[in-house]
Amino acid sequence: MTEIWTNPQSPADIGGYLADVRRLQGLTQAELAEATGLPRRYVVELEAGKDTQYSQRLFAVFQRLGVEVNLRAHPAKSDPEEFDW
Repeated sequence: MTEIWTNPQSPADIGGYLADVRRLQGLTQAELAEATGLPRRYVVELEAGKDTQYSQRLFAVFQRLGVEVNLRAHPAKSDPEEFDW
């Protein structure tokens, strides 16, 4: 997989990035949900960048502290047990 990265400034940035990575890995939302044990609805909301009170507070703290968040996709792992949840 080609390396892609982003510097998210909002939940929508993170959601769009995750959707792009998922598509590059050839996964559907349902497949990602099943592989992670999450409800498909959660994956849909995550990729849509659903703004929650938690995410608003998190980004407010990032901004106030001058924290820069960077996301970088690594090659896909084929076995869900390889992930460090």
